[in-house]
Amino acid sequence: AGSPGVAGGRGATPGMMPAGGRECWHYKDALGDVQGPCAASKLLEWHRAGLLVGTMQVKHVSGAAYLALHEALDLVSGEVRPAALAPPRPSSAPAAEPRQAATGGAT
Repeated sequence: AGSPGVAGGRGATPGMMPAGGRECWHYKDALGDVQGPCAASKLLEWHRAGLLVGTMQVKHVSGAAYLALHEALDLVSGEVRPAALAPPRPSSAPAAEPRQAATGGAT
């Protein structure tokens, strides 16, 4: 539901990407709604059919952030780029902690 359809279902070579046919990708459609999951081979097929642009935002389930399709997948070879699989980083910046003493007390 919500995924672009490709007439005939042809275009991508099966098994050419490490992700294979596994449905582990989400993408943001033209309205900004998240669609998926779907296989990387489908994203590539839809791109080759002209249904998805290279700047479409996609995210692997193990990835930290949405990337442009062309940053996540090599659009020629179909290989998944390492940046697309980078796990979320633990926050290295200290969070603002409520350590301050009560400021509304006696003066």
